[in-house]
Amino acid sequence: MSFDNGANKRKSSILWLWLVAAAVAVVLVLVAGIVLIPLFYQESLPKDQMATLLTAPPPPPPPPPPPISSVSQAPTKISRGYLFSSTTAHPKRVTLSASVAQILLIIKSPPVYPPIAKAARVSGTVVLHVVVSTTGSVKELRVVSGPPMLQQSALDAVKTWRYRPYLLNNEPVEFDTTVNVVFTLGN
Repeated sequence: MSFDNGANKRKSSILWLWLVAAAVAVVLVLVAGIVLIPLFYQESLPKDQMATLLTAPPPPPPPPPPPISSVSQAPTKISRGYLFSSTTAHPKRVTLSASVAQILLIIKSPPVYPPIAKAARVSGTVVLHVVVSTTGSVKELRVVSGPPMLQQSALDAVKTWRYRPYLLNNEPVEFDTTVNVVFTLGN
């Protein structure tokens, strides 16, 4: 009887192995049907469902447009197949280097050395920030740095300076620059 009992155990073990193998096969077939078949036969899924399976997430939305500037733009003209824009867009003010502004300088009156600064033997450079109008006259003026005893004399002198207008697209524009007024004591 022990022989029959051992054979039965072997048969039941083999049966269990077949059942497990069959269950694994069924699971594999289901996974293949759900995942692999739509990849090869794309017409088997609705288009929107296929798109969500196969595509990456959508890109982020574009940035918002820049704010509308106060610069006016003339209408665009078409002539002989070419597109021409008569844009009058230019900045209200440009910044020029001190060397470029020096080239535009027409009238430069020298500063008056204050007697009290001369007696105190004060010398140095007064740095001014200058805004020049479209006509070439000094519109705004402020002290950036320099000896306090010399600042007012530098301001008074630079107020009288005149520049050639700076042209941008053949139109005069304001410009700002830096001016150095040097005060030196004579030997």
